[in-house]
Amino acid sequence: MPSSQIERQLAAIMFTEISGYASLSRIDEGKALELLEKQNQVLIPIIEEFGGILHKKLGDGFLITFSTITNAIKCASEFQKKTQPIENLDLCIAIHEGEITFKDDDVLGNNVNISALMLRYSTVGGVVISEKVYHNISNLPEFETAFITEENFQDSTEKIKIYAITSHGFLFKSNDTTEKPIKNTSFIKTLLDRRIPQILGSYFVAGTSLILFIEYLIDKYQFPSHYATLALFALIGILPSVMILSYFHGTPGKDEWTKVEKVGIPINVLFIAGILFFGDSLNIWQINTDNMMGTPQKVLIHITSLDEYSDEYFEEASDSGLIVLTNTKLDLIRENIESLLLGVYYNEKYQFIIPRSSDEVQFSDKYPILSINSQWHSNVDNNYERYGYPNQIYYVNLYQYKKTQPDLEPIYFWACADFPKMPDKGVSGTSLRHKNQNSKVIKPSNNIFEFLRGELSGWQDIGNILKIDDDILYIKLNTSNIKNNMNLSVYTNYDFKYNGVQIRIEDLKNEIEYFKKDTSSHIKTLIDNRQIELSSLEDRIKFNRTSTRVFTRGEFSYTIKIIDVRSDSIAVAKLIKLTNPYVTMRAGDKVKLRVD
Repeated sequence: MPSSQIERQLAAIMFTEISGYASLSRIDEGKALELLEKQNQVLIPIIEEFGGILHKKLGDGFLITFSTITNAIKCASEFQKKTQPIENLDLCIAIHEGEITFKDDDVLGNNVNISALMLRYSTVGGVVISEKVYHNISNLPEFETAFITEENFQDSTEKIKIYAITSHGFLFKSNDTTEKPIKNTSFIKTLLDRRIPQILGSYFVAGTSLILFIEYLIDKYQFPSHYATLALFALIGILPSVMILSYFHGTPGKDEWTKVEKVGIPINVLFIAGILFFGDSLNIWQINTDNMMGTPQKVLIHITSLDEYSDEYFEEASDSGLIVLTNTKLDLIRENIESLLLGVYYNEKYQFIIPRSSDEVQFSDKYPILSINSQWHSNVDNNYERYGYPNQIYYVNLYQYKKTQPDLEPIYFWACADFPKMPDKGVSGTSLRHKNQNSKVIKPSNNIFEFLRGELSGWQDIGNILKIDDDILYIKLNTSNIKNNMNLSVYTNYDFKYNGVQIRIEDLKNEIEYFKKDTSSHIKTLIDNRQIELSSLEDRIKFNRTSTRVFTRGEFSYTIKIIDVRSDSIAVAKLIKLTNPYVTMRAGDKVKLRVD
């Protein structure tokens, strides 16, 4: 008949299955496949002999229809006779009668489903029949039957009685009647039979792969970052439809969709599509990270001009000398710097504490932390406690050069001691470094602001130095967002869990040797402190003390420029400059990028 034609007719419907086939398939798949081939060779000629139509091969079973019930029963009898001598070809057969629908060379209908469900009551070598079949053969004395049970199939309100034919060579066990409690299939076994765990497992693997692929596109080709969230929501949202399809559409002989499938799946798909479409239009998938900030970091910035330090800085001031700034001038500079900082860090990432009142200024002036002396530790602690335990402290000492000519624009000098990881009070020689770099500035507010902005910016770990050839460095990257001509900072990595102690000792010795040529008082203080740290580290090795401390120091760093990005994991760079002449480049050094 044409594929588009639909025809309904009354027919005898037969389902067969091989008992124990699933177990055999798990034990010996090759043997199981041979058994199916043997079944085809034996059964198909018998089907043709009795005028049956083979519509489907359902795994190890057949769906067959006959124009008459007697032909169906005679065919079933011949099946059992021919298959009993064949090892493992243990057939169970069920026959039902009812109206069926032929469409596109297929057979459909509720009666097909009932026939399939009846198989659970069939004995190996036997056949079970429905009440309709029983009534058709009950007036024929050649057929003997036994009542088994009655059951509601497909949630029908009408119970269907199940019988077994005990004549014509069909095998039948008398304890399979209604006196025996019916063995119901467990829910877990039903799930396994319908391969629901396998379907859901495959779905989750495919979904995870999709999200990882989207993450790759976001990282590599700058796709919108919310696409991964959108995909995850879609995969979770469509899960009910996957579960409905895998459960309800897995029944043997089940071709028509149930009401749950017809209604539930379209609603689920339309709902998810609507949420995704309108959500993307309204930008609800784009997470506003500005509202995800945690507690802001406290940053103490004290700007002063202490007379007692002017002599110490005289060498930096050439022959003109230094002038202590008035409180009015200092207060104006403090206000300017605060305005500049708040203009950049508007999202409350930092809470800036800049002493302005006379009490606060006098307190911080009383406990200076610009040079390393016997009072240095206690002075840091006093400022730390007074201002509510800030995360970072910057202590700036600012002066004006004496004018050699009245009409010259004012020139300023400033120095700074910074403690970016409070309560850790470890020093890194920053006060000396900043003095040398900022000995003459015209706009102190802007200059100090730029310095603070650089210090407050975050750092992104780019990777590690893999190999060094003279001034060419090879980098093992942690990120793919690296471009040619990008300048990066590299820091010596002191990891005390591994060889960081030895590296730190070597660097300290190089630094001390370099500064021995300088006889100024503040350099002598710096060398003394380095000697103390050096002795402590040597004692650590001597007494085999362990530590998990990992840190970097700004004075042991250098700048590089990317000249070739060879892949997502390897880049080549060229040395631009060493922060200090005594810096040693090593494999394993940390490559970082400063970000606001």
